[in-house]
Amino acid sequence: MTEFDLNLQAHLLLLCCAASVAGFVRGFSGFGGPATISLLLAHLFAPATLLPKIIMLDFYAYPLLVWNARKDANWRLSLPIAAVTVAMLPLGVHTMQSADPATLKRMIAVACLLAIAVNMSGYRLQRIPPLAVNLLVACVLGWALSATFIALPMISYFLLMPMTATQCRATVISFSITMTPFMVGYLIYRETLQMGDVLPTAAAGACYFAMIWLGSRAFKRASDRNYRRGAQWLLLVLATSVLL
Repeated sequence: MTEFDLNLQAHLLLLCCAASVAGFVRGFSGFGGPATISLLLAHLFAPATLLPKIIMLDFYAYPLLVWNARKDANWRLSLPIAAVTVAMLPLGVHTMQSADPATLKRMIAVACLLAIAVNMSGYRLQRIPPLAVNLLVACVLGWALSATFIALPMISYFLLMPMTATQCRATVISFSITMTPFMVGYLIYRETLQMGDVLPTAAAGACYFAMIWLGSRAFKRASDRNYRRGAQWLLLVLATSVLL
């Protein structure tokens, strides 16, 4: 399988195109940006060389995401889950680097399908679970996120919560902006990410940032029902793409 190399113009162009699509998804739903890029490009490139670059790309949207999450996020819910996810980084990254590429793709597919099954069942929690339950769930889903860089199972857990669309979206974003700096820092420390990747990724980051802004504008016109329905169908499309 082809290694992903940002120094090749064709690879960088593909990343810019994928980032444009994923940015709108990220801005509208609050999640799904990295997963969208991964699913668009994972059929072409080895996941172990592609996924870390996607995480770096998502970091370029950090200022706008912080601004979007500053008011309505449930930080008491997202911060402990983010902390456990960060703690699971070493185990997850080790899994990613040691797993066979085909096995890694199957892990992504299974995780996505389980997430969809739960969300499209119509089940919703009556109240936010206690801290101990959230931490236990975060251990499992945090490992899966760190191993695949696919946050959909974790996002599905947030979507089960009894929150409005605005609160849910802001809480998802707050989880992301808390966790992402630690993930990028750890990947650089492990030399999975190279400092030479920073500037090439900035070109795709500009496309990503602009489309997140457009997606955020579109979200303001969506109802609570449309937001949850859109999020569920997004999960279904992404998981089906992985299987195919």
